[in-house]
Amino acid sequence: MAEGGQVSPTNSAEQRLRERLEKRSEAEAASNQEQEVAVNEETVDPYGFVRGQQFNHAEFDEFTASYTSVLTRRAIRWQGTAPPPSLVLHRSRKLKRFIRKGIPSSIRREVWLATSGAGCLMQESPKLFDNLKDISQLPENVSRPIELDIHRTLTDNVYFNDHLGSSTSKLEQLRNILVAIARHRPSIGYCQGLNFIVASLLLVVDDEHEVFWLMVVLLDTLPDYYGDKLRGLQTDCYVLQQLVVKKYPRLHQQFLRHQCTVDLFATKWFINLFLDCLPQETAFRVLDCLFYEGSKVLFRVALTILAHEEERLLAFNDIGDLLMFMKEILNQKWMLYCHEFMEQVFTVPQPLPGKLIKKLRKKAVAERAF
Repeated sequence: MAEGGQVSPTNSAEQRLRERLEKRSEAEAASNQEQEVAVNEETVDPYGFVRGQQFNHAEFDEFTASYTSVLTRRAIRWQGTAPPPSLVLHRSRKLKRFIRKGIPSSIRREVWLATSGAGCLMQESPKLFDNLKDISQLPENVSRPIELDIHRTLTDNVYFNDHLGSSTSKLEQLRNILVAIARHRPSIGYCQGLNFIVASLLLVVDDEHEVFWLMVVLLDTLPDYYGDKLRGLQTDCYVLQQLVVKKYPRLHQQFLRHQCTVDLFATKWFINLFLDCLPQETAFRVLDCLFYEGSKVLFRVALTILAHEEERLLAFNDIGDLLMFMKEILNQKWMLYCHEFMEQVFTVPQPLPGKLIKKLRKKAVAERAF
């Protein structure tokens, strides 16, 4: 990345991104594949993730104690507000405020379908998904990566790893949705990252038909993130770099000194929508807002994280140590506290107008910054 935050042109940018994604996927595939694990209510969290030996029960109990009162308040405020999923909620300041402060898990499915418009799309084309989920209709260069990645997805979750002993597997649902997406969007086919998003949605919305339409909305919200050249993803990494230059100039200079470009960490953040990075409830709170407010939320989350950790990042004098910290940056305790985290997301990076994001995206394309 050149001085001033501009990305140097390169023909291999998308290849580097894909190699990075593939290496991570292969590493995760080795986890839990051959291991039989006894699971019970104490070793599995509410979303089905197995709590390993390093899990800090005391820290999680502390968070739960503080968050329970928040959930209770939000459930009372949302009472009577949850819409039928086939309807689109009218946009309003009140609805935006409600969503930012958290959607109760009991109605999250309905609100996602209504606020995103996925429920209406599903109602308009009720048979489309069933007509698309035949994997035999895909070319082998698309179907084979899907089959490989299905068993590399959320391997620490009882619903996606048969070796963990759950009687309720979501692997077939995951396969059907990925196949349907590939056939519905042949320009995308299959891209690593989609498997994590689909699997995560299935933990909340246990209906493959509904998750397919939520994915259709997300693919429209994140244009060209998952296409052959990953151009949308590269564009938004460029936009984030420009926002860092504008909002955190000291941090930008630190990155320049160590030749650390934002795509080294933002690629994973953006392509998986933070779903395999942040604590699960925090990640779902981000999705709550993404379905209503669009992709600008991703920039807010990234900028909030960088702002919170800015002083620590400025203290590094070695590129190796800096990159190691960036790799582990999302494992901080403060990110577990999702309510406080989301409050910062909508205050720390202010202002962040949509017009600015649009302008920077156009600039990235005009300058052929990737």
